[in-house]
Amino acid sequence: MIDGEEKFHIARRKSKHRSQKYRVAWEYDRTFAWWIAPDPDNSYKARCKICNKSITAEKQVLDKHAICKRHLKNWALKSESETLTLLKTYYLEIENVLC
Repeated sequence: MIDGEEKFHIARRKSKHRSQKYRVAWEYDRTFAWWIAPDPDNSYKARCKICNKSITAEKQVLDKHAICKRHLKNWALKSESETLTLLKTYYLEIENVLC
């Protein structure tokens, strides 16, 4: 039979957490490819290019960040901004050709 002290040690062993380093493979993952980069200051962190935020380099944390409201809002704003820039460039090129 397991006494209270043994239960404590078993539970403690199970909860041990090891930090993960940034993985370059995440840059090829469909979920992360467009926004992830290594954090230049910390090999245990990833950098979100959309939010300009440092994030713990763990898959579960990155998955959560990918669907958080702030990230999705920043993504929409960035996409809208980039689309407008492309349209302006396109129209300026057409103007130059037509004039």
